[in-house]
Amino acid sequence: MKFGRFILLILVLIPGIGTVRKRQLIKEFGSISKMREASIEELAKIIPLNIAEELKSYLDSKYKEE
Repeated sequence: MKFGRFILLILVLIPGIGTVRKRQLIKEFGSISKMREASIEELAKIIPLNIAEELKSYLDSKYKEE
């Protein structure tokens, strides 16, 4: 499953997101674009607020819509 591996590779770049949190994020959002569209508050329902902020910042900076 190449797409699933891509998501895992992106999430591994964020400190504090381990195996369990990766699975939870993938289960809840299903894609990087949906994670990017989610608010920090939505992300923080699954992962701690400080990690949600890092994830959101990373995704916004790396995957800007053109």
